[in-house]
Amino acid sequence: MFFIRKGTQIVSPSIEELQQLFSLPKPPPRKIDIIYENIPMTIIKRIERSTRKISGIYICSPWLTEFEPPKANSVLKKVSKNITFEVLTRKPEKVNHQRQVEFLRNECHAKIYTAPNLHAKMYLVDADPPSMFAMFGSPNFTKEATTNLEVAMISDDPEIFNQLYDIFQTFKRDECERF
Repeated sequence: MFFIRKGTQIVSPSIEELQQLFSLPKPPPRKIDIIYENIPMTIIKRIERSTRKISGIYICSPWLTEFEPPKANSVLKKVSKNITFEVLTRKPEKVNHQRQVEFLRNECHAKIYTAPNLHAKMYLVDADPPSMFAMFGSPNFTKEATTNLEVAMISDDPEIFNQLYDIFQTFKRDECERF
């Protein structure tokens, strides 16, 4: 433990005092935005507006359906050529979920993994900055999530992306099976 003298007292210094004492630079603040409207389409629009080549898309959503406008699926299909595309979901039981899983597998060449207890929702797009982003929050990747009351955090911070990517890969490796 490290102590400094303040007047007649000896105290443990704050982080700011240690930074001043040792001339440590302050870490840059992480860039995180909170979004709460039509979150699935925000993901699609960010993918569509990507100014850099996308190398990977990673979707973790217990439930999947096509959503309006139908262009969402066409955007996914267009960008999915020659990239890594992985999806973690529950085993599809409802028709809309089955259709979307089949679309992602057959038209987007996504690798599908399932876990019966999956509840997490995160969406990662791996690309050169500024197009890379990570999102996590309450919405599934479904039509209902475009109108439900949902909230999510989105960031283009590489450190946040890497942490969520590691969680995604851990879920895939430890909890999921290939579908």
